[in-house]
Amino acid sequence: MKYIVKLMLCFLCVLTLTGCRQKEESSETGKYIYYVDITATDLVKVSYDGDTVYGTKEVEAMLIALDNPNDMDDCQSPLPKEVEVMSYRLIDDRLTLYFDQSYYKMDNVREVLLRSAMVQSLTQIEGINWIGFNVNDAPLVDSNNKEYGWMRGEDFVQNTGSSINSYQKTSLTLYFANESGDKLMAEARTIRYNSNMALEKVIVDQVLKGPAEEGHYPTIASEAKVLGVSVKDDICYVNFDEGVQTNSYNLVPEAALYSIVNSLIQNGTVEQVQISVNGETTVKFQGVISLEKPLSVNEKLITEQ
Repeated sequence: MKYIVKLMLCFLCVLTLTGCRQKEESSETGKYIYYVDITATDLVKVSYDGDTVYGTKEVEAMLIALDNPNDMDDCQSPLPKEVEVMSYRLIDDRLTLYFDQSYYKMDNVREVLLRSAMVQSLTQIEGINWIGFNVNDAPLVDSNNKEYGWMRGEDFVQNTGSSINSYQKTSLTLYFANESGDKLMAEARTIRYNSNMALEKVIVDQVLKGPAEEGHYPTIASEAKVLGVSVKDDICYVNFDEGVQTNSYNLVPEAALYSIVNSLIQNGTVEQVQISVNGETTVKFQGVISLEKPLSVNEKLITEQ
């Protein structure tokens, strides 16, 4: 991408960017580029006034803008010099960015900033809702070798300074199955999590990890992967891959589904949960429950220990 940039800049006159100190001014396109501040501890929101281009052309233009803050002396590209976007692929509403092994040489703070800047910038493009990162043709993983999956701008919390690498402690009430697999049982859990991660994503991950107490049983198949978690208008949107359709633990489907729904509503700030499978809501959960509408808490499934 770096060597393409100079050539593309010669004929893609797509940007009119304000300086970082004018970041709060409105953009003619209604879009913004997220750069990294000069101390590399925070993001800077800069108005983006590109030409009217669509699809892959707009992706190309915005990637060039992200890599070139021009003469602005108080912000920098989210891409360090040794890291570059080698290629990208746009299929439907999902954009995959491909990096080489140098991606993993970044420290944690810079990596979070880069991922946040790229996702929040590129999901503003019409028709793009999800961003995926691949390194050496394999999905990006965290320090525990867990895939990040598909990401949306809403997945990132705007933290500043040293708080981007800080951890918070919280107490959760999670719901797992009883022995017969037809009811849910509450389990209290205290965890520490990275303050840059949305609490709703943390809650879903904790349910997928399974219970810690004796007499409680897992609800979601181990092969299920979370493709994205976001919140909008008091609704939490959780997108799984097809693995969530596997009933590995012989549960009634309601118990599996509402272990996620009840856990999110009881602990987060949302009132409803919209589940999708590979981005689709026109399917039935495990062939039984319609996912077309957001779901509310189901207290009838909850039983005492």
